[in-house]
Amino acid sequence: MENANVATFLFFVSLLGGGIKRAAENMEADILSIKLPDSVLIAPAVISNTTIPAFVKYDKMNIKAFAPDFVLTTGARINPKTGIAQDFPTPVTYTVRSEDGNWQKQYRVSLLQNTVSGNFVFENWTRTSEANYKTPYEVALGRQQNV
Repeated sequence: MENANVATFLFFVSLLGGGIKRAAENMEADILSIKLPDSVLIAPAVISNTTIPAFVKYDKMNIKAFAPDFVLTTGARINPKTGIAQDFPTPVTYTVRSEDGNWQKQYRVSLLQNTVSGNFVFENWTRTSEANYKTPYEVALGRQQNV
């Protein structure tokens, strides 16, 4: 009788276990935050839809081979991989792919010097590659500083 009770119990447990489905994979493809060392950071980076400008101290880092770390949504993957050195004198584009692989989002990460004066003239404009509109930029130390 005891064996029959155990067998019945195991049968019902197997039925219940067979009904448990694996959780759906995450569809989000976002950078939640960017981690930069406090020694190089002037102000926290602000993620604005697809752009991430961060003001840093160029004299405290190698801007031509810098490896930022990113915090992504659960299960998401990033390319180029987080922690791999990139050449940042110009913005670097990162592509984040969702866990389920069906969605992706591109982010333009810029590491900028805080050399732009507080006197903005809005005379320099450039057309964005993502959309058909113009955005202002400043020139500092002979280089275009996009935000």
